[in-house]
Amino acid sequence: DLHVAGTSRPLSVTTKVGEAAADSATLEVSADIDRADFGMTWNRAGMLKGPAAISVTAHFVRQPA
Repeated sequence: DLHVAGTSRPLSVTTKVGEAAADSATLEVSADIDRADFGMTWNRAGMLKGPAAISVTAHFVRQPA
């Protein structure tokens, strides 16, 4: 679930393994959200329109114990 401005909605994400090694991995995650689904309908000077695409690249590295 994604929680924004006091509203929660289920969020579907697409995840892809970008790079993987014995001690590290890179994940690429993307999702589309519509601000209106969270009650955010203001739009100052027409700056934000329609759904927005969000993408995150996260690199994880295993640390020695």
